[in-house]
Amino acid sequence: MRASRALTVLAVLLASPASCVALDWNFEEGQGLPDVDADAVVDATFETGDEHDPDTGSDGTTPALDAEVEASDDATVDATVDATVDATLLDAGLDSGTTVPPGFPIHVPAIDAGTVADLVDPTTIDTDARIVTGSAGVLPATFVHANGAAPDPSPYAILVVNDLVVTKALRVRGTYPLIIVARGNVTIAQTVSAGAMLVEPGPGGGWTNAALPAFGLDGGLPDAGTRLGMGGPGGIAGGRRSGAGGAGHKGGGARGQSNGGDGGAAYGGATPALLGGSPGGAGTNPSLAGACGYGGAGGGAIQISAFGRITVTGALDVGGGGGQGGCGDNSGGGAGSAGTLLLEALLGVRIDGVLAANGGGAGGGATSGGGGLRGVNGSNGGVNASAAPGGAGGGASTDRAGGAGGARDAGPMTSAGTPNRGGGGGGSVGRILVRYRQDGGLGVGDASVVSPDLVALPLD
Repeated sequence: MRASRALTVLAVLLASPASCVALDWNFEEGQGLPDVDADAVVDATFETGDEHDPDTGSDGTTPALDAEVEASDDATVDATVDATVDATLLDAGLDSGTTVPPGFPIHVPAIDAGTVADLVDPTTIDTDARIVTGSAGVLPATFVHANGAAPDPSPYAILVVNDLVVTKALRVRGTYPLIIVARGNVTIAQTVSAGAMLVEPGPGGGWTNAALPAFGLDGGLPDAGTRLGMGGPGGIAGGRRSGAGGAGHKGGGARGQSNGGDGGAAYGGATPALLGGSPGGAGTNPSLAGACGYGGAGGGAIQISAFGRITVTGALDVGGGGGQGGCGDNSGGGAGSAGTLLLEALLGVRIDGVLAANGGGAGGGATSGGGGLRGVNGSNGGVNASAAPGGAGGGASTDRAGGAGGARDAGPMTSAGTPNRGGGGGGSVGRILVRYRQDGGLGVGDASVVSPDLVALPLD
């Protein structure tokens, strides 16, 4: 039996219930396994080139590891190999005998990880094209589109690495939510931006128009991303043009000004679903050519799963997009809601930076008449704990301003008053979820910023 065959058997064991690992990585010898002595594993079973009876080893006493392991041999295989696998194969410093909790990493189906490498200082990650720039050594075989594991079969872009190190600003874009699985440790020392930028969604976020080709995206998902909490459109009633509603997510979105479009509904519940934010509604007569009146897009959905430790001294952002201001004689667009940030690690999570899933601010309404001044765009959800301000009305008017977005200490807002050409409603916050082993722990530093408050979910 050759070394590569021994490692194939180890991969099968990793996928078995006994070792509690749900991933069929199919590691090749020498690929990201510095702690594995493949020859020692082979020697513990039988020598290269030996022929074996299905029921005996080379010395007549050790059970042979053949292509199919008999059920009666399972206990022997586990006893002789499984402890070594748990201690060395994951490159993460796990103690001997440590078991990986069932369902870790969450949402990740059985995939062939192929060739993996450390990912150091990427500058962009495109979840549609599966392209990583700014870092050498990441091969396409480690970046796949796959439907998630039950109970959530949504399609994801899954990137598998050894260690992940971010010390330069990183922008994540695309229409697929991003899952990064690190077989080692994760260090985030700069800003990872996965939030929406006005009408451009974050990865997995929803949008309200057909402008994605202008962003360099292929529109990948047919359902326009997450739209579960989409805000209602602005309307015309009683001679007034009302603002569009903001999008919901963790909570409901805000209604548009002047009794405008309804705010979008909350969605996602308490389960660790990996969902992008939703788009705000469009104001009256939005215009792609004029870049006015459309609702802000939804923030992205990012999951980072580490078999080692996650340390954040930089920032992770999945904020909602600001709504566009109205133009001509029209109302402003509603703001997008933030997406989801999900962190999980076996050896602990430490937060000394910023985790932000803030809603966007809505667009302001235009001034009167066809030659009036357009409303100002709302702000994107910020990388802080402050509410994103809505845009002013045309001509810097304050009575047609868009509503502020939701943040840690405030819900999304609707501007007061019932003027013609109202501003849109603010977008809801998203969700921040952290899953960790209690022996590894979760630490949140006094100087850290987390908005909204995170939900801690122990793995054991």
